[in-house]
Amino acid sequence: MFNKIKPNVNSSAAQKIVDIAKGIEGSIDPNMAECQQNDSLTSAAKKYDNQEVSVEPIGDAFPINHADGSEDVYQSAIGTIEEDGFDAIAFYKSFRFINTDPAPGYWGIFYIKNRVQTLVSEMSFDTGIQKNICLDTVLRFLYGHEIYHYKVDALCLQKEATSNNLIYRPYRNYVNQLSVTDWFEESVANYYGLSNLNSFFDRTTGFSYDCSSELKEYIKNLISLSPGAYSLGLDQSVLLKLGPRGHLANQITIGKNSISPTSALSIQLFEDVIYKQLLLDGFKDFTGDSFLVNDLALKNCPVNFISWFRNGSVVPSLTTIPLREMKEGFIKNYLNGKLDRVTDHEYYIIDNGETIKLPNSHDKDIRIYEFKNILDKAGIKKIDFWQQRNLTNRWKKNVPRSKFDGS
Repeated sequence: MFNKIKPNVNSSAAQKIVDIAKGIEGSIDPNMAECQQNDSLTSAAKKYDNQEVSVEPIGDAFPINHADGSEDVYQSAIGTIEEDGFDAIAFYKSFRFINTDPAPGYWGIFYIKNRVQTLVSEMSFDTGIQKNICLDTVLRFLYGHEIYHYKVDALCLQKEATSNNLIYRPYRNYVNQLSVTDWFEESVANYYGLSNLNSFFDRTTGFSYDCSSELKEYIKNLISLSPGAYSLGLDQSVLLKLGPRGHLANQITIGKNSISPTSALSIQLFEDVIYKQLLLDGFKDFTGDSFLVNDLALKNCPVNFISWFRNGSVVPSLTTIPLREMKEGFIKNYLNGKLDRVTDHEYYIIDNGETIKLPNSHDKDIRIYEFKNILDKAGIKKIDFWQQRNLTNRWKKNVPRSKFDGS
C-alpha cells in the first residue's frame, strides 16, 4: 500500500532546503527575502484562499470511508479534474514560498483530503475495486505528479547556485501569463505520475508493485479529461525535444532570459542542459535524482494532507451538477429524453426505454442518490458522464448519443 512508497521526510532536511534557497536567491537579489508572491501554485491551487486550514502529516491510515449521506448534493472530484486538472486534488507549494498562503510555515506536496476521498469513492464506484486499492493508486499517481513539480523547482535552484541568475521565479511568472494549453510542466507531471503506476520488483527489499490495468486505464481517462496541457500527459511525444518536455525547457529558458539576456549560443546550451536534466528517473522508489545534489533529493520533499474550513466545516469546493443542466442537457439533449408525464415530479422516457424521475424543481443542484439513480437508468458510469460532458461541450455538440449499446 501507499506506506510502502511514502518518503520518511527528515524535517531538518526539509528546512535546510528552505535555508539553501533563501541564501541562493538572496545572494542573487537581496529583495527576494521580502517577496511574498507565491508563483509556484497553479490557478486551481490559488483558489484556496481561506485562511482557516488544517495540515496533517501523512500517517499510517487514511480515512477513506467518509459518509456520503443520501441528502448531500452531488459533488465530483472527476468534474473538478475536468475543469482544473489534478492540481485541484493535490498541489505542490515551493520551498521558496514557505511563509505564504496557503498553509504558511509549510511547503511541499499537499493532498487535499476531502477531494482525495471523493475521487477514491468515485473510482471505486465505477470500477467495483476496493477503496483501499483505489486509494493506493490515486496517491501513487498524485505523488508522482507533484514530485515532478518539486524536481523542476529543485533543478532550477541548483542552476541558480551555479549561474548566479534567478531562474524559477521568472519562469513561473512567464508561465502564469500563458493559457492552460501551454502549461507543459503539467503535461510531463501527468506522464511522471502515470509512470509511477508501472509494475516493478525491488530485488534489494523484496517489495513489488503491480497496478491493475483497469485502474491504470481509469487514471488515463482522467488525464484525457483534464484541461489544456494536462491532457498531453498521454501524448506519445511528451518526452521529445519538440514535445511537452522540450517546450518546458524552452519556457524555463525564456523566463531566465527575460531578466538576464545572454548570447544565442548560451541560451541554446542552457536549454539543452535543462532538457536533458528533466529526464524521468527515480520514479520507483523516490530515493533521489541523478542530477540533484543530496540536499535536494526528492525524498526530502515533505508530504501532507490539507483541509480548508469555514465556520468549523470542511470546504469541499468540488464541481456540482446543476439540476437545470441534468434536465435540459443530459436528459433531454444527450439521452433524447421525452416528457412522459407530470405528477409531483416530471418523468422522462430516454433512448434505452428507461423512465427517469426528475428531482424536485425547487432544488438547484442534484443529490447524490438522485445522480446515481439517473446514471443507473442511463446505463453509464460516473467517469463516462464526465467524459461525455467534455466531448459534447456540456451536452450541446453531437447529441443525442448516437446509439445505446447497453454497456
